[in-house]
Amino acid sequence: MPSNLGFTMTIKANDGTLVPLYPNTTQSQVLGWDIGEVYGPYILTLSASNWVNNRQTVNLTGVSSSDIVDCTKILTGTAEQMKAQNQAFSLIEPSTGVNSGKDSITFICTSTPTVDFQVQINWTK
Repeated sequence: MPSNLGFTMTIKANDGTLVPLYPNTTQSQVLGWDIGEVYGPYILTLSASNWVNNRQTVNLTGVSSSDIVDCTKILTGTAEQMKAQNQAFSLIEPSTGVNSGKDSITFICTSTPTVDFQVQINWTK
């Protein structure tokens, strides 16, 4: 006879009650169901003409202010164009230059980029 006969694993639901894990649990009952999920990749174009006070906000549906954002540069074109894009990407503030908001990402640069460049965005909950 198995030693765990009658054992039922439970989790704490959004309302604080303990709910049997399976088969009775629904996704809506689990607090933080999507924690650790990775969203993306999304490719965003940062236009040289859209910077205001070294800031640019781009709409990105689904991201929230509590998400952890990962930003990677995408270089395209000729070697000269890629060097200019790399220089523009390097202007993003190293520690505080990519911020998530409700359905948006705000980029903050140390000075205004003069060329359009693309970034890849992923985020985790």
